[in-house]
Amino acid sequence: MNISFMMYKILPAFLQFGAFFLVMGWSVVWSAEPDCRRDCPPRDDREFLQSILDACRINSICEFPTGVFTIDSPLQISKSIKIRGAGGGPRKKPHKRVTEIRVAEGVTSPAFVIQGDRSDIDVHIRDLAILAGGIHVGGQKDPCRGIDDPFDLFQVNLTLSDLTIQATALDSIFFEGESLTLQDVKVEGNIEGTGLYVANATGDVVIIDGQFVDNDRWGIYVCNNEGTGQVFINDVAASQNGRGGIAIVGKGSPPNLKTVCMQNTGTAFNFRFGILLFDVVKTLLFNVTAGFTFSEPDGHFGDGIAVSSSDDVLFWDVTASLNNRSGFFVYGPSAAENTHVHLVGDVQSLNNGIIAAVEGDALFDPHNSQTIVSGVCGGSFIAPPVNTYCEEGFVQVNCHAVPVTLGAPDPAP
Repeated sequence: MNISFMMYKILPAFLQFGAFFLVMGWSVVWSAEPDCRRDCPPRDDREFLQSILDACRINSICEFPTGVFTIDSPLQISKSIKIRGAGGGPRKKPHKRVTEIRVAEGVTSPAFVIQGDRSDIDVHIRDLAILAGGIHVGGQKDPCRGIDDPFDLFQVNLTLSDLTIQATALDSIFFEGESLTLQDVKVEGNIEGTGLYVANATGDVVIIDGQFVDNDRWGIYVCNNEGTGQVFINDVAASQNGRGGIAIVGKGSPPNLKTVCMQNTGTAFNFRFGILLFDVVKTLLFNVTAGFTFSEPDGHFGDGIAVSSSDDVLFWDVTASLNNRSGFFVYGPSAAENTHVHLVGDVQSLNNGIIAAVEGDALFDPHNSQTIVSGVCGGSFIAPPVNTYCEEGFVQVNCHAVPVTLGAPDPAP
């Protein structure tokens, strides 16, 4: 029998059912899906993405496809899952595949709302771009704004990596949960809120390789009033933010208070404060810079690094330069609330004065002998003696704190 005649008769049957077949050793896959250029109705992007999340088993990986998806209400997450897009974070290369989630024009809403229906859920989100919406974790509890939520039992551990969030109308990342980790995250162009707002974290807050740029209020604001663990910030840049670059407010819950380690971090072109440390416990700033901080129109603030109500803060290789009011502002509100900044390593104030407010007890204390630093950024080590260099009007002067009468730094979110 003629073989070509047999193939002519049999082949259409395979094509009709979209099966695959072998011809000369090649595998061919055929799709029976209709032609979506003609036959498919418009897709509801929010319903499509939510269906992927709903189908995802606990502790499994959910993959979002390449594309731009527009949603008009938030995607809901209430279980432990890992979400992966095709790309879109700050590490993406030109022409690389991107998964972008956009909140529809005219809608004020997060892109994701994460509220576990049981304690200790773990959520990972990576390789995405989010436009005009952010991520809201937990309920409304917010000690720094005086908001309590007795029914808030959410305990979410959130990890975000290789993520870009742009142009949100709320806080770009609002976190109220257990522990938070950010790595390779860029937040910029927030319209009405803060880039990263940690309202309440009962565990560790870890921020590594982050960029927080041009946000309406703070670049990063950590309300550190409750919980234990540590705030760890490394390789972070905060610039052009409307109320300040980075604020850490509060000391955690007794008896194990929450320490702060900030290293290899810089702030520039922020308004009011480059960095604000308010009522913190043991804190180390290592290899940190703060420059070009602008004052408010009435002349208030404009300080590179401000420290208030904090009695154990250590600067090691810290530089403040070209800030409108002062390089370092050390404020002691009363004798009962001592503020003490210890200096080791190289500490520089370039073209800036150093202010110690006289309302209370405020010390800016160079350590000429070696100082043991322990339990802050991990391990124990001996810091070198301080080598200070201060410059006002490009004329070298002694690094001394000038006592003045000024109001307390404003820690409002």
